Amino acid sequence: MWLRYAHLEHSSFVFEPFSAVVSNEHGVSYEFSNSFFGLVGAVQSMHGIVVSDANADLKRHHCDDVKRPGWGDCGVSGSSIHCWVSPRMTKLFASYAPCLRQSALCFGDWVSQARALPLDPAVVNVAWHIRVGSGGYYYTTSSSFYREVLGFMAPFLRGRKCVHHLIGGAGWDRENGEYVAHIGSIISDLGLSAVSQVSPLFLSVKDSFLYLMSADVAISTSSSFSDIAALFSSFPVFISPPPKHGMADNWFEFLPDAVYVDGWLYQQKQSGYITNVWRAAGVSPFQAVNDTLHQRLAARFPLAARDAPS
Repeated sequence: MWLRYAHLEHSSFVFEPFSAVVSNEHGVSYEFSNSFFGLVGAVQSMHGIVVSDANADLKRHHCDDVKRPGWGDCGVSGSSIHCWVSPRMTKLFASYAPCLRQSALCFGDWVSQARALPLDPAVVNVAWHIRVGSGGYYYTTSSSFYREVLGFMAPFLRGRKCVHHLIGGAGWDRENGEYVAHIGSIISDLGLSAVSQVSPLFLSVKDSFLYLMSADVAISTSSSFSDIAALFSSFPVFISPPPKHGMADNWFEFLPDAVYVDGWLYQQKQSGYITNVWRAAGVSPFQAVNDTLHQRLAARFPLAARDAPS
């Protein structure tokens, strides 16, 4: 995608792999991403990319330059819209997004690492991203988010054994009991207790990605963290609220197999957020979620004989 963008802007694309610098938010290095997502291998297989920033003579632009209003126009008239949300860039992303998954499968080592995860192939593994850090106050146990999403999934989960893996972030070790009890209570209310188990996990950033990318169903929370998992893996069914707007966040509407839960907004007092743009008119979010689950997973997880329809 960036090769094409560089061509549009008459620039050279310089790829800089993640370094061992520790992030301020998570306190870990993202250097593992280079091999985990196959970034270096994918880039080295392409022509016209410099895998270094040593050549100071190259014409270069940083993201901060691209975000400035009116920079390079990017196919948009006027100066009020920056490149990231221009029609040209969103269409470009829609064309190139599938390449990320293919390159991750071909060059990434996440696939071999995922095989070692203790996921039971006989049950539906549901990975919940419990967001307790930045922006987590929209998805607390006092919100309706978890009840709404479980309600949408209930028709598919009934009659099938499932494990809900709760994947938290900073502070998760102090708050996991509250979320386990909350989701367990909803499962009980929906009559799913006999087939469901709730399992809190204490994971590294990399292992959190592994679970979200390897589960049968992954639940997002308008977070770039879980969105990245959706970008690089086509294995789970991703269910999420509509993405929040901002730099590149609106691009996630172009993911071909995500299911958005309409009616749940990142900030409910604001308007203009994406709702399920590719869902046929008149199809409820309840039907859309379960249609997707049945289409993608029902053959792998047949109902028990006693629960099968007569």
